[in-house]
Amino acid sequence: MEPPDTFEGSPWGAQPTADWNDPAYWANQYRELLAEADPWERDQTIDGDVSLLVWMLTAAGELPLSSPQTLLDAGCGIALIPHLLTFWGFQVTAIDLCPQAIEIGSHHQPTEEELLTYPIYWTPRPPPGQPPGGPVAYRVGDWLTADLPSFGVICCRNSLRCATKANWRRSLLRFHDLLVPGGLLILETHNALELQEEVEVLLDECGFAPWVAETRRDSSAKYWIALWPTG
Repeated sequence: MEPPDTFEGSPWGAQPTADWNDPAYWANQYRELLAEADPWERDQTIDGDVSLLVWMLTAAGELPLSSPQTLLDAGCGIALIPHLLTFWGFQVTAIDLCPQAIEIGSHHQPTEEELLTYPIYWTPRPPPGQPPGGPVAYRVGDWLTADLPSFGVICCRNSLRCATKANWRRSLLRFHDLLVPGGLLILETHNALELQEEVEVLLDECGFAPWVAETRRDSSAKYWIALWPTG
């Protein structure tokens, strides 16, 4: 019997919708956002989720080693996160279906002072004068079908919130394939607490092990850590 394609729970204010898979929808969202006279919502989109990801990276502690430490930002949007992570030593590929997201994100020019306000504590501080941002590899595309290398870390920040269970399953299987042994999947999913148990079952089905802080980890396993904030 095929597993159902819909979740038993439904994230508050986030029923699955075809709009969320339409690049034109996001292009319009970004266009309106950047035209806002009040910068609060714009700044929340660009800067607001940085602290959450840094908290998750810090909670994870030392990440599985790869050389270099490679990271995929799956559904990167227009946040500063790819620039921040390259500043702290990651080799980042940022992919998004929306060409406007890639255009806007790739043209961010955060200052070194701004990037230093979000330290990833177990990562050495970059040497003084290091150019901020770094060589983010921005890609327009679908993480399910794009030709991508392997990664030590995959970060998916809210990009699956409105997806059906079938798309979650396909995405988690794809992320598992793309991770190196010992790699880590970081999930951040706003307003989707009702899906948490079902998603954790999917993660288990797809071969992931839950990340447990301060325990000896199997270098051949592939791990996940998740944050389920509301609001």
